Amino acid sequence: MKQRQIWIVFTIIFYIVTFVIIKNMLKDQSASLGYVMIVFPIFWGFSLIILTSFLIAFRKIKKTTIDWFLILLCTPVPTLLIGFLLSVNPYRENTGMTYEYSKNSHRHREVRIEYNNNKPKRLEFYTSFDSITESNAFPATGRWVKDSVWVYYDRNGNVIKKERYRGDKLIE
Repeated sequence: MKQRQIWIVFTIIFYIVTFVIIKNMLKDQSASLGYVMIVFPIFWGFSLIILTSFLIAFRKIKKTTIDWFLILLCTPVPTLLIGFLLSVNPYRENTGMTYEYSKNSHRHREVRIEYNNNKPKRLEFYTSFDSITESNAFPATGRWVKDSVWVYYDRNGNVIKKERYRGDKLIE
């Protein structure tokens, strides 16, 4: 296998694993700190060892600009750069508050989405799809359905729209 093919294969594998880790992290946000502090550093360290081994093995072969670009892609630098650029997006929604409680054999979740000026953009209400009991206080799945009255605000905090949901269906 030629050197460039190895860089391409390594880059593809690196990003498949990276996206799987990110997908798992977003699926279970309560464990996201563990992914950031443990899983990513271990994966990136392991990748760095493999990348260094390839560089040592191919040290006598001349590398072109494309080769160096592919090598750069095999590092956390692009992932961290994309993450930074996404985090400074002025149009990104911020979750201002999430509150959960149990009522009528279900978990209920209230979510306040805010503009960057900390004024509310939207109030969302959800109910767990699965019912709960005293012995099992949390739903079996992470499935939530839209419920109650969702309230939408403009940037000044004025109500612009209300929608009523029941069981994920828009009523009015």
